[in-house]
Amino acid sequence: MRLTEIVHHLRRFSRLVFPIVLVCLLACPTYPSWARMEVDVERGVENDYWTHLEHGLDFGEFQLNGRQANVAVVRLDPAYFDFMLCSRSKDGLSLRSLHDWGEHYDLTAAVNASMYLPDNSTSTGYMRYNEHVNNGRISRRFGAFFVAGADTADLPAARIVEKDNPDWLQLIDRYSLVIQNYRMISADRRILWVPGGPYYSISAVAVDGAGRILFLHCSESVEAYAFCQLLLDLPLDVRTVMYVEGGGQAGLLLRSAAITLELRGKSATDFLVTGNIAAMLPNVLGARKKQNPLQKTGIPPN
Repeated sequence: MRLTEIVHHLRRFSRLVFPIVLVCLLACPTYPSWARMEVDVERGVENDYWTHLEHGLDFGEFQLNGRQANVAVVRLDPAYFDFMLCSRSKDGLSLRSLHDWGEHYDLTAAVNASMYLPDNSTSTGYMRYNEHVNNGRISRRFGAFFVAGADTADLPAARIVEKDNPDWLQLIDRYSLVIQNYRMISADRRILWVPGGPYYSISAVAVDGAGRILFLHCSESVEAYAFCQLLLDLPLDVRTVMYVEGGGQAGLLLRSAAITLELRGKSATDFLVTGNIAAMLPNVLGARKKQNPLQKTGIPPN
């Protein structure tokens, strides 16, 4: 068969198959192979929902009864972990998967740092790590800044600063790591995302009521407002939640002695190829064990 005829048949095939694939993607989510927990929000016993992996590190996967979406969560205590930006613009490295970023920098956990521009390098929002500036422009649309590496001990080691805080500009200047993204939920637990919109996989970063950092991932396609409602219903005690990526590029990495996993978002092309191809990413937010963690006085390790 001539090349022009082959191309013609492939185009006809794609027009017929793609709508079917899209419907399957949205209506028939599949779940990861490891066990998940059916959450009864009336129980409220934290230890029933978490797998404790090591000091300052916990993992949980939650599914609300009667809901199709589930959320995988890595919970990190900043007393035991440092947070860093792994970026090709800073390190001169190529695009790579979460797994490869984790291996290269010996990360315990990692998540997308942010969405990025077509140059496959520059973040869509402000991004700075120590002296390196990936994007020096503060986006007017993005209302959240993940920050870490405070210049004094009286500030939280890691947090999310909201732009409606009157001191936000002064606060972000006091941290060595700053990553700006959309804000999904405010510190007073208000959903800021508008209902409606497309369905897609979501990765996000949050802070809970105890000041711990949560790396969040929903592999199934979900509407963003419903994702926010799910987070508020779960026993996570989330406060500010910041969106970092969606679709096939959304991911979450966990590397510990007890559990090693890499979660990936779903896209329509996953149904046309064998396996779920790892997305190549330019910017990753990583967590690495502190060499000399500070023990919390009077508070046992999580």
